[in-house]
Amino acid sequence: MIRKSSLSSNDQQNSINSGLKILIIDDDREYLQSLSYNLENYREGITVIGAISGEIGLDYIENNGFHMILLDLIMPGMNGVEVLRQIRKMSQNYIVIILTAHAEEDLIKQVKKEKPDEIFDKVDFDLEKLNPYINF
Repeated sequence: MIRKSSLSSNDQQNSINSGLKILIIDDDREYLQSLSYNLENYREGITVIGAISGEIGLDYIENNGFHMILLDLIMPGMNGVEVLRQIRKMSQNYIVIILTAHAEEDLIKQVKKEKPDEIFDKVDFDLEKLNPYINF
């Protein structure tokens, strides 16, 4: 079962049967491709969609159902704080995990106000850290 979901109970059951959809929003194309590949091979049934900007990511969220969103904090254009703020306006039910390599303390304080489910450092990030959020 997924810890949080923005889906109705019927949609949630169908979605669980068909797997887990994760959106990654990160402007680093290499990191995005690597994390997508690793997630899809981590467990059977995980589907990953990548977005290279906050604006593209928000468009994907509006037009698709996701169980979890992995969000970079520092990006050109909309940063992770602004993207998370918009996601929370859409729904409080999304699991949103911030991934960052080198964020300033002030930016970390700002993003915490938007209530991400978790904040992880990219440098020592391990897919097993997602286990509390995915259990299907």
